[in-house]
Amino acid sequence: MNFNERRERERELKALKDKYSSLENELKLLQESEQVTDDLVDRLKNKVEAIDLMEESQVEMIDSQLIKQRKLGLKIRELKQKVDRNNEELEAITDKVKTDITGELNNLLPAKTQSALVCTV
Repeated sequence: MNFNERRERERELKALKDKYSSLENELKLLQESEQVTDDLVDRLKNKVEAIDLMEESQVEMIDSQLIKQRKLGLKIRELKQKVDRNNEELEAITDKVKTDITGELNNLLPAKTQSALVCTV
């Protein structure tokens, strides 16, 4: 191998080393970028999981509140029905007491006095 061939080979070898070095640098850069991307994906995954957990918790809380509201609604309807029944019973008792008092008053007062009272009223 003569001097020119040797020099040509050394240049080719240097060019290959430079190319290899350049490829090696690009590979390192890609690995670093991949690591950053993996970290970002992991962070995003954690945030999504946290949001899912919060959403599940809120859904459970809302469901619990809806169940409580339904129970309260039933109790309110039951109380309203009871109040309505009690009011009807009170009206019946009031009417009976009025009838009884009127009957007793009629028995106590003579007919002429009753007529006089009706005329004055």
